Amino acid sequence: MFLINKEIQKIDKDFHIVQGLTSLNAQQLSSSKNSSEEATSFLIGGHQDHIPYIYAVLAFEGFNDIYVSDEIIIDSSDMPKVWQEGIDFLEDMGFMLDELDEVSLKDTQAFNLDIAGSVRSNGLTKENNENIISYLSSF
Repeated sequence: MFLINKEIQKIDKDFHIVQGLTSLNAQQLSSSKNSSEEATSFLIGGHQDHIPYIYAVLAFEGFNDIYVSDEIIIDSSDMPKVWQEGIDFLEDMGFMLDELDEVSLKDTQAFNLDIAGSVRSNGLTKENNENIISYLSSF
C-alpha cells in the first residue's frame, strides 16, 4: 500500500532515477490540502545512497503529494511486487500510465532540475525501463 508522506515536497536531487512512468491524462482528485484539484501522476523507481525507493507522485498545480510504499524493500524479490502496487495505486485513481521520458522529467515540478542529469547518466530510456527490477535490486 502507498501512503502519503507530507514531509516530502520534491524528490531529492541525490535520488538517481532508473525507471519512471507518467500519466497520459489528468484526474480531478482530493489533495492533501483538502481541495479537489486536477493532478497528473508519476511512478518513480530509483535509489539514494544505494537504498532502493519507489515513489508515487500526484503533481497538483503548485505542490505535490508524494506517496511511499508502506513495505520495506529488503531484497530483490520485493521490487516487482512494490512496483506493481504503485502501478495499481495510480491506475485505480483513473490514470493511464506510460513511460517517462527526459522531457517530461524536466517539465514537472515534482523533481529538482538536478535530477535530469542523473537520468542522462543512468540512461533512462525505453530500452532500460525493462531492467528496473534487476538494477534496483543490485543495491
